[in-house]
Amino acid sequence: MKNRNLKALSLMLLAVFLIAVPVTVEAAYMVEDRDNPNDILDIDAYFSNDINSFAELDESGTLAYWSASVYGFTGDSQYDYYSFSVGTGKSPLQLNTPVVFDIDFAAVNTLDTKIVLYDIDGISVLDSNDDSDFRGPGDIGRTESVINSFLSYTFTNAGTYYISVEDIDYDAEAPFYANYQLHVSSVPIPGSMILLISGLLGVISIRWKSGKRLI
Repeated sequence: MKNRNLKALSLMLLAVFLIAVPVTVEAAYMVEDRDNPNDILDIDAYFSNDINSFAELDESGTLAYWSASVYGFTGDSQYDYYSFSVGTGKSPLQLNTPVVFDIDFAAVNTLDTKIVLYDIDGISVLDSNDDSDFRGPGDIGRTESVINSFLSYTFTNAGTYYISVEDIDYDAEAPFYANYQLHVSSVPIPGSMILLISGLLGVISIRWKSGKRLI
């Protein structure tokens, strides 16, 4: 009876693990190749729950559960604009949950970015950030400072919002062409899932050490 119960428990844990825990794969990226600064790229359809090791939610390195990532290029215009929805069902971004906007790898090209978050009217500024206060996994390049941008914001009204990525050193007479990565992400991997994984590994370890088959 004990062996049968253990088998049933193992199968249940494995099933929950496979359904609830996102698989770690190389995250998909969309490519921004616009030349017109008035073009706005909608990223709602590009969110996935593939874990991206560069899409951190805070300075401790907490990984996001949902993220959309962009390979962006600047120098062709001073601003790149993106739109996204929160609390509407068009994207997984929810109200009253922090949404993070993270620029990575721009500093490799000595590109100094600034991100500006706009309200649903596309005009009112909700928040902005020039240089991050901490060094994340994608903040490499300059060693003396972090010039990649990082911004976290919690939305309380449903709608479509906008964010711009700006090259603050932009010179119309001599535009500087460089690339960056933008990650829009939210919701950390649930702690309960981490406990579930640990429990499952514990069961496997006990059965393996006892020399018995798991199922």
